[in-house]
Amino acid sequence: MNILFKTLISLFFCLSFTANAQDVQTIKEQPKGVKWQRAPIIKFKNRELLGYDRIVRVEFKTNANGIIKSAEVIESSGLESIDTKVLNAVKRSKFQPYQENGIYYPIRAVQPFLLEVSREPKYKHYPKFFFVKQKLEGQTLYVGIYAEADDNGNLTKSEIKVSSGLPELDNYALNEYRKQANFYPLIVNGKPYPIRITSSFRFSEDSNTID
Repeated sequence: MNILFKTLISLFFCLSFTANAQDVQTIKEQPKGVKWQRAPIIKFKNRELLGYDRIVRVEFKTNANGIIKSAEVIESSGLESIDTKVLNAVKRSKFQPYQENGIYYPIRAVQPFLLEVSREPKYKHYPKFFFVKQKLEGQTLYVGIYAEADDNGNLTKSEIKVSSGLPELDNYALNEYRKQANFYPLIVNGKPYPIRITSSFRFSEDSNTID
């Protein structure tokens, strides 16, 4: 699953804007109120981060029209492949032209990018259900189960979060979940991360049932 980046500083995304820039050579350093016209889009897979959140800082310069003229990584994530993805995304982006008193200026600024490891637990064994179809009486019902697990991915807590409205089904689903479900250990930044999840299970004539 692809994940989009989070920025550490507040820069606002804007609609397309075209300006007639004056030929001004003065470069404004890290000006306030700078806005993206076309923000960087950084796509990466969770496994590319190798279990650690990563920060990349990029210094860039634009011309008076907001076009990126140069960019370089000044603080590495520690992974060349991630640095390259961030840098290329910045080079493809564009800023809304920056102006003061009606004059458009080139700018130089530093932008940090935070790329976070997914905190979403993954099932090692996803529970299977075989509820008697006739007991649904033609209905499609859902059971929501909240669960917690220890550092090894073994269940420590599970309970009905959303009832199907059919007590027999709720009890069946919860008992089977407790027998079967477990998770892969969730390690973030070299340490175990709490495993907490709510899962929804669908029961219908063609799902999780038997005759």
